[in-house]
Amino acid sequence: MAVDSKDHVKKVNSAVDSLKNKVDLYANVTNLNNSKLKGPLKSLVHASAPGKKLTKLGWAVFWCPEPTMISHAVGLPMIVGGKLLERHYTGTTIKHVGLEATKTLKSLEEFFR
Repeated sequence: MAVDSKDHVKKVNSAVDSLKNKVDLYANVTNLNNSKLKGPLKSLVHASAPGKKLTKLGWAVFWCPEPTMISHAVGLPMIVGGKLLERHYTGTTIKHVGLEATKTLKSLEEFFR
């Protein structure tokens, strides 16, 4: 089967148009001022990173000097748990998603020039 180049170009152009719309959407989402959307938008703009906080706290407890070594028994699981949480909660915000979409759009436009 031969691939029709016109159909392929149409599909790529529609993908680029869709990506442009997403970039515009990501850029405009953070500028909305609606009282009902304030909470969800806050979580999109300011993502929490509980893994980093837990890891930092674990290191602080681990390096706390004491003779019984209980801080080591408490600090090490906190560090490991924080590292595991960092895999799932990366702290990525809508700004990061928009930046990646913009990079992808620029690379597509450069590829097809």
